Amino acid sequence: MRTALIEAAWIAVQRHPLWKERFGRLSKKIGPGKAIVAMARKLLVVIWQVLTHRCVDLHAATTTLAQQFMRWGKFGGKALRGDLTSAAFVRLHLQRLGIGEEITSVSYGGRTFSLPPPSLNSA
Repeated sequence: MRTALIEAAWIAVQRHPLWKERFGRLSKKIGPGKAIVAMARKLLVVIWQVLTHRCVDLHAATTTLAQQFMRWGKFGGKALRGDLTSAAFVRLHLQRLGIGEEITSVSYGGRTFSLPPPSLNSA
């Protein structure tokens, strides 16, 4: 599990500005080896918070999450989406998490998909 968390931490510090900044500060003080282990622990705390409290990570990139939902909906096809279009599937899952009301479209596979407006009653 430690190895998997450290690998995930490396991805986080390479791709997410918040994690990159934290890692940069910490690695100057204690070195990159110990800093990445510390980042892995911080990542584990975030995972625990998300799973325990069933909430969204406050620093999650909403547009990236929307693209992942689009990928999930496209990959799963109609069997996963049911009668929903891929865009409606994305909106439904963003709304279930209580995020992304400001997002009107998602870029995926070189195309831009317009999302339906958020409904007044949350799913």
